[in-house]
Amino acid sequence: MKWLFLSFFVALAALGNYALLEELTLRRGLGALAFSGFCAALVGFWWASYFTDRAGRGRTIVASHAVLMLTAGCGLAILGGTVLANGSCQTLISSGPVPGLLSTLGTYAQATGICRPLGLVLFVGGIYLALPSCRLFLALAGMKGAR
Repeated sequence: MKWLFLSFFVALAALGNYALLEELTLRRGLGALAFSGFCAALVGFWWASYFTDRAGRGRTIVASHAVLMLTAGCGLAILGGTVLANGSCQTLISSGPVPGLLSTLGTYAQATGICRPLGLVLFVGGIYLALPSCRLFLALAGMKGAR
């Protein structure tokens, strides 16, 4: 069963990056980088569950969680920055049969004319979500340099 999970994560990373990099722009490249980090965090959780001892499991899970939060925050910040730069919510609105939460929120914001404030909230929320992970990685880098 453990190898099924790994194959799912690899397929998710390949398909997600293919979809993101279909049209190469800076925003999509940064999104693909954030998505790859998200998939790497999932593989880190998988690795911690199956292949680490009790002492290493905690460190691996903490690092994987930090990468997961960092990439989620970066993804939100990229979306918010795109909405701010474009001044429209077209980036958030999907044309699928079942709209998601961001699509519904983007449609509402587009209809009421509050796309820029929504973009600002997404950008600041993404930074707020990613900041603790950045601080953790900077502290870990400083500790390695001090040795």
